[in-house]
Amino acid sequence: PCGRATLRARVSGTAKTTNVRLKGGIHALRWLDAEMHIIFSTTGEYDDSTGGNVSFSTSVVGFFAKPNVDLGPVNIYGLFGFSSVSSDLSSATIWGTSDQTGFSVGAGLQFSVTKDFSISADYVQYQKDINYGASQNDTITAVGVGANYSF
Repeated sequence: PCGRATLRARVSGTAKTTNVRLKGGIHALRWLDAEMHIIFSTTGEYDDSTGGNVSFSTSVVGFFAKPNVDLGPVNIYGLFGFSSVSSDLSSATIWGTSDQTGFSVGAGLQFSVTKDFSISADYVQYQKDINYGASQNDTITAVGVGANYSF
């Protein structure tokens, strides 16, 4: 028979991957936008604190209110909303799947190069303490740099 035992010890590690994130939005008021984020599922790996190799896959869909202020060519903004995160985690000693929806926050800035073209950078925490039921909790965050075109 095949089977797996769940390790109840705390296992930790950090994984950094490069993902594709699509963002789209509308300008609702002079100081407020609405924005949607989609992060497509990507599989990554990292070594945990016990020396094991952990494989994971995560995808995200988020909806945000985006209050902002213009300071010359720079627009500074916050992101407040909800995200749905689907993730799978597995190694020789732990495994789990989580589908979780909750509050998400972020902040960023955008620099206008021309009237229709800008560059941006942001940080978003999509979910905190995702529990896989195997003493393994993950926080899903993104740091993004991008180019934006308005039409």
